[in-house]
Order: sequence, then C-alpha cells, then structure tokens
Amino acid sequence: MRAINDVVRALMGQERALSNARAAATRLSRRRVEQQDVELYFADHEAATAADAVDGHEADGTRGLRRG
Repeated sequence: MRAINDVVRALMGQERALSNARAAATRLSRRRVEQQDVELYFADHEAATAADAVDGHEADGTRGLRRG
C-alpha cells in the first residue's frame, strides 16, 4: 500500500510542477507581448515625431526654397 501512496504523491507532485510551469510560461508570454507593445509604441512615436519635423519644415517654408 505504501508503494501506491508514493506513486500517487509523485504524480501529484508532477501535476503541480506542470501547473507551475504553465503558469510561469503564461506570465512570460504576457510580459513579452507587453514589451513588444511598448516597443511598437515607441517606434510609432519616433516615426510620427520624425514625420512632424519634416512637415514642420515644409510648413514654414524652409524646405524647397530656390534662390535665384
């Protein structure tokens, strides 16, 4: 009977370990997605800032003027 109890405990321990591993993988996956969202936000913000700088120069007439 003791051998059966040992097997049951071992299986329960394995199930607990699998559950913990799944939970950790889920947390890491969520972190990775959040990090990618932040990186995309900064890339979009940088691109928008660069586009605004170009548009600002065109609007004030400092770009494309010809002297002659």
